[in-house]
Amino acid sequence: MMDPAGKLILAHQQGRRDEELIRRLYADTVARLANPHDLTLFTDGAHSYASLFPEYFGVPYQPARQETQG
Repeated sequence: MMDPAGKLILAHQQGRRDEELIRRLYADTVARLANPHDLTLFTDGAHSYASLFPEYFGVPYQPARQETQG
């Protein structure tokens, strides 16, 4: 996970991208943040990122799409 403003790496996990890896990444990120509920997450779209997000960070806010592409 990376802070978009400062480009600071908050957490990094290496290995096969599966649910266990994403769990380790999220758990490590939560442990490092003072406020884990003030977070923006950008991913490559793997389903486990979205499905596991509420378990670690609470209910996600996803703004309505403005465009049909992208």
